[in-house]
Order: sequence, then structure tokens, then C-alpha cells
Amino acid sequence: MCDCVEKIIELLQENCGDNEAKMNGVSFCIGNNNQIQTFMTGSYSFRKKTKTGEFYKNKTTDSVVFSFCPFCGEKYNLGDVKTT
Repeated sequence: MCDCVEKIIELLQENCGDNEAKMNGVSFCIGNNNQIQTFMTGSYSFRKKTKTGEFYKNKTTDSVVFSFCPFCGEKYNLGDVKTT
């Protein structure tokens, strides 16, 4: 598994001068070999339509788990990770 997330966070902290700078959308799981793996997640929001075709006022939000690293393109090996 790639270490792009760790490298990007390190570069972010270095460029900002803040060692507490963080990236949103980073998740962790414990792999089959009991090592922590990082991977990227994202979220999206949209408005559902009513029966008349109008949009509801409130937005619905959901999440996605990327299958590949968005930085290098390597496939994540998440095994039996369950997402909600």
C-alpha cells in the first residue's frame, strides 16, 4: 500500500509551518497483518426531488470510499473493511 497520504500531510505541515495541520477525508483501518492502513474517503451532498419535480430545501449527504489512491493511482487493499 502506498504512503501518499502520510507524505502529503507531511508536506502540508511543512508548507503551513503548523505541525498540527490535518487533511480532511483521511480514514484508517487495521489490515489483516495488524498494521494501520490509511485511505481516502470523500463525501457529497445533493437535494432530492419531490413528486412534483421540485427540489427539497434540505440536502442529503453521503460518503464514498475511494478504491484507488487519488495521488498515485495505486489500488487500495482494504480487504474486509466495512464502511457505512
